[in-house]
Amino acid sequence: MKKFALCWLVSVVLTIFTGFLVLPLLKRLKVGQPILKYVTEHKSKSGTPTMGGVFFIISACVVFLIFTSGKNRLSILALA
Repeated sequence: MKKFALCWLVSVVLTIFTGFLVLPLLKRLKVGQPILKYVTEHKSKSGTPTMGGVFFIISACVVFLIFTSGKNRLSILALA
């Protein structure tokens, strides 16, 4: 149980850290979702980066590789 909690904690910290580093880059590259003209309530959301799921995927893969140490080749194949 302690190992799962540690994996979760490392994953959360890594996700937050990755978000702080990559979000400004995504905003500079203008990777955002345009808002339709007829939805006026959501104008403030225009240009919001839409690649937030990448943070979770990257952190999950890194935590997996850290905590498995490459012991199970089949799981590394599944990760790839």
